[in-house]
Amino acid sequence: MRRVLIPVDHSERTARAVRYFIEDAAQHEPVEVHLLNVQQPVTAWEVRRFLLPREIEAFQRARGQAALDAAARLLAQAGIPFRTHLEQGLVGETIARVAEREHCDSIFMGAAESRLGWGLLSPHAVIKKVLRRASVPVTLLRCPAHR
Repeated sequence: MRRVLIPVDHSERTARAVRYFIEDAAQHEPVEVHLLNVQQPVTAWEVRRFLLPREIEAFQRARGQAALDAAARLLAQAGIPFRTHLEQGLVGETIARVAEREHCDSIFMGAAESRLGWGLLSPHAVIKKVLRRASVPVTLLRCPAHR
């Protein structure tokens, strides 16, 4: 059974990527999906001044879990086995690290193309970091922006 890591956030781009993956997975060998949401560390003093560390952590945990739950519902409806991972760290580096830690065979990411270039989960730099650091193949699904 192949293992695929799918990073998710709150975007429609993520939902489209998961739906596309489900359609594609039905045509191939069995798969186990590892859904990953990465919350970046909050370092802005404007936030840290008014919120306690435990409040920031609770907010990030709830936000990350909501993103994971949305993607998990789609996979569960399709009968595809999955595991969820909620991590904190730099997004690109964390995606590559979790793929290696969980022995994933590939990474499948939704990306949006705009007039300003490619974007995913955060700026274009995330894709470049994943491509540079990942030790497994990375598939980018182009998800056109709404017009």
